[in-house]
Order: sequence, then C-alpha cells, then structure tokens
Amino acid sequence: MLANSCTNCLYCFLCGFMFLTRCGSLCSISLPSLMAAFYDYLIVGYVTSSLAILISLIEIIMCLQRFSVISHSEWFKFKKFFYVFPFLVLVSLITYLPRLFTFGVTKDLNDDYELIQTSFGRSFMGIFLEISMSVIRGPILVICIMTINVLTALKFVKLIKIKRKLKERRPTQSGKIINIFPKTTDVN
Repeated sequence: MLANSCTNCLYCFLCGFMFLTRCGSLCSISLPSLMAAFYDYLIVGYVTSSLAILISLIEIIMCLQRFSVISHSEWFKFKKFFYVFPFLVLVSLITYLPRLFTFGVTKDLNDDYELIQTSFGRSFMGIFLEISMSVIRGPILVICIMTINVLTALKFVKLIKIKRKLKERRPTQSGKIINIFPKTTDVN
C-alpha cells in the first residue's frame, strides 16, 4: 500500500504542474515554450501515463492479495512486494514506450515550440498503438480490478454465511451462547 500511495502522490504532483504549460498568456507564471513542450512530451505524455498503468497494476496486486486472504490461499500472497515492484515499473514503462515515438517537439512559424504528432504517430501502426495503450489502461485494467473485487466480495459473503451457520449450531445453555474462553480477570 505504501507503493500505491507514493505512486499516486508522484502522479498528482506531476499533474499539478500541467497548468503551467497550458496557461499561456493568461498567467503571470508560465514555463518557456521549449520547457513546456518537453514537459508535455516527457512528463505528461510518457511519465504520467506510465504511472497510471503502474497504479493500476499495483491495485491489481492489492486486489489479488485481498482475495488470497479471504480465500485462505497462498497463491497471490506476495510476502516481499518490493521484489515484484521493479517488474511492475518495467512493465508500465515499456507499455507506454511507443508514446515517445508518436509525438515530438518542433518549432513552429512563430519560433515557439509545440508538441506535434510524428509521421509514425500518423501512420496506421502509430494510431493502433495509441488506441491499444488507451484500451489497456482504461477498460482492460479496470475490468480486471472490478472482476477480482467482485470475486472477493462473493467469497466474503460465502464465508459470512458459513460463519452464521456455525454460530447457529453452537451449543447454548438457556438461550445464551456459551463462552468457550474462561474469564481470567474480573474487573469491577
């Protein structure tokens, strides 16, 4: 959970400065156009998108761990999450790597720098990769998280029903449930 919190914090921190690149002449504080273009290109286009994938992958790991606790399974228990974390970072960085080739920074007619789509970004493969990355990040990962959470909830409801049945079968004396743990101290 610490990794999830830190990743979310970094994502929010990086997105918090996006207004400086889009503010333009309305703000007294704005980044020079070259810095703004590179911020949009590297930070907004690549790093925050990779962080969004990383956040979703960490959430999937957390959901799987929650499911393994509820189902009393050892399958998805990661005792050392920090061994898995570098792999998740690598997957998230590789997933959005094509983003670096679909856009580029160029100088326009007014000697300002802007972010434009490259020839690869306008090609069929570039468009296909952009759409694929959006579909992976959006619906696919959200459906995975939702499915695991629904399975966890169903398993939890099943365990509650079993517990209620066991509670109903417990022997009682005169309508009271017998306490199987003896009192050790009597506090007045």
